[in-house]
Amino acid sequence: MSIDGVKLILVIAFWAVACDAPPARDPDVDTEVAPDTAVATPTISSALRAALERRLSGPASGGDTTWFSQATAKSLRSVDVDSGGNAIVDFHDLRPLIPNASSSAGSQILLDDLNEAVFEIPGVASVEYRMDGSCDLFWEWLQYGCERVHRADYRRQRGEAME
Repeated sequence: MSIDGVKLILVIAFWAVACDAPPARDPDVDTEVAPDTAVATPTISSALRAALERRLSGPASGGDTTWFSQATAKSLRSVDVDSGGNAIVDFHDLRPLIPNASSSAGSQILLDDLNEAVFEIPGVASVEYRMDGSCDLFWEWLQYGCERVHRADYRRQRGEAME
């Protein structure tokens, strides 16, 4: 079984256990969002934060193509997920750490890596990436305009069957 398969099994097991118990408040997760947006249970936010922190620390085994390493391990600023499964993931400025990610191939590798980590978490419907609080800054670095990535679009792009 691949490492990603094992990760998925662990996430599903965590999710099943967490659903039986009342969600605990994670003091490390900033769950503040706009007042008109309901906040999801911290369980989804915590699972997403953990998946991203693992990804930002670099590959678990040599051979994976990724921009992430120990240099990017502490790059996550915040993770917020509302009750509709819409996530906002905010990073510290990644440009000095991985400057070549702005090339067309580089940005695709970075986005694939992030999207894979985000959408392995059940309940996340979409994600908006930010850098230092700015969606525009993140996407301009990758030579795109600010956008929200939706699970269905990500799965369609990968050629996966829709649920």
